[in-house]
Amino acid sequence: MKVGVLSMYYPSSHDPFFGTFVKDELDSLADFVDIRLLSPFYNQYFLGEDHSFTASHGYPVLRPFSPGFPQWFFQSLSTKSLSISISLVREFFSGCDLIHAHNAFPDGVAAVTVLSRQYPIVVTVHGSDVNVNAMNPSLRPEIVRSLNSSSRILAVSGSLKNTLEEIGVTAKIEIIPNGVNTSLFTPGEKKEACRKLGFDPDCPRIIFIGNFLPVKGIEYLIGSFPAVLRSRPECELVLVGAKPGGKDSRAYQNQIRELGIGQQVRICEKVTNCNLPDWIRASDVLVLPSISEGFGIVAVEALACGRPVVATRCGGPEEIVKEGLGFIVPPRDPESLGDAIIKALDRRGILGPEQLAESARERFSLSEISKRIVAVYEDV
Repeated sequence: MKVGVLSMYYPSSHDPFFGTFVKDELDSLADFVDIRLLSPFYNQYFLGEDHSFTASHGYPVLRPFSPGFPQWFFQSLSTKSLSISISLVREFFSGCDLIHAHNAFPDGVAAVTVLSRQYPIVVTVHGSDVNVNAMNPSLRPEIVRSLNSSSRILAVSGSLKNTLEEIGVTAKIEIIPNGVNTSLFTPGEKKEACRKLGFDPDCPRIIFIGNFLPVKGIEYLIGSFPAVLRSRPECELVLVGAKPGGKDSRAYQNQIRELGIGQQVRICEKVTNCNLPDWIRASDVLVLPSISEGFGIVAVEALACGRPVVATRCGGPEEIVKEGLGFIVPPRDPESLGDAIIKALDRRGILGPEQLAESARERFSLSEISKRIVAVYEDV
């Protein structure tokens, strides 16, 4: 079977972290089907990039230029510009059995517009395409119409499926979460990971991993930390991912300074995916304080490394963090967040590291997720 994939999500030399979850999925799927990836560049990634190459797992990748428009400036033109870019290179998909688009907007809309007369279209929705773009009255009709014209929709969480149905999507939807490389993310000794990173192994440590964007709720995690310090004064908070998304950490640095906790908070640049497991293993608890989250793959990565998770009830995380794996609290609630972090540090009701890892392997290993996706391809 030959599958054409359309996805803006894919790493580049400018941003090697962007879309790693899609790359991991495609690398795994390449063991089961013949993949061809069309991954257009937005303007800012155009110069100095390799636009045609073979991925490390053997599938061809084509990266044409496509003008991109931000949310505040003619965003509706994004699908039109992407549609033109696809039309110019549509022969790249020649011989494919179907097209798999990642994200309803603009990828899914463009795929349906340009390619649906020739190929069945499968669309994976990841989060912001539904929770943000489809909530925009000027974009929703086009998104819903395109999704209803697709052959199958894959939602990475049940909450996204529910939202799609609420806004009028009637096409068949299946819930298939993102997969995690459980050969890379494995349990390990905290002491050894701390030695590699130069951390104090005896220090209780909380870690956040993600873009520094308002939707991640980082200010509520920082706001909860003074209460954690009153219970565990030796504790450290590590925030990984200060700059991706064009944002920086200034607002959070100001909050940290105002709270007088600068000595206990460490802000780090986003680390490479292959080094991320050591950062998780060097910590005791991962916290995901998001206001909205389509899935929350870092929560799965933490569990796979044998670390419990404290997350908010904001969409995807509550489908990951079951009893014994951590705690779920309301979003925008520093007090509840702090209480849950303290309980997790004390390991109250938390399973052992290997049991945490096994829960991730059973539900989210890339090989199992790939088999479920291939079953959808075959059915379509």
